[in-house]
Amino acid sequence: MKHTLIIALLIFLSSCGAKPPVRYVPVNSETTVRERPAMVVIPADSANLRALLECDSLNRVVLRALDEIKTPGLESNFSLEEGKIIYRLRTIRDTITVYVTDTVFREQVPVEVPVPYEVNRLKWYQLLLICVGVFSIVLFLIKVIYKSLTKVL
Repeated sequence: MKHTLIIALLIFLSSCGAKPPVRYVPVNSETTVRERPAMVVIPADSANLRALLECDSLNRVVLRALDEIKTPGLESNFSLEEGKIIYRLRTIRDTITVYVTDTVFREQVPVEVPVPYEVNRLKWYQLLLICVGVFSIVLFLIKVIYKSLTKVL
């Protein structure tokens, strides 16, 4: 019983160690700002024209009053020739280039990195047990050789 308890104690002391510690790598966040050109379409423009037309004594059409309201992005041309109204409207520009700033945030997820450690490093008591075992085997072999030699001689 005494030997069984000693063997169980030796097995318990020479068991495997704990898991290696884990180290977390710090999180890196990165911000990228870039400026890029973007084409923007100008919305539709509008114009209002109010003209007062009258006939004179010679039965010709005469323009008495002209009122024109338009947005700033338009060019217009109005004329009255031989009783015909000619109104031309032209859009100066339909798209413009606007520089847009894009901001991109990148955040990296922390990664578990095991801390390096020595795998098969013997503990002090394991080294002591090995030395005691080797010493006892050497003593046993010396004893066996000595007895065999004394028997032969």
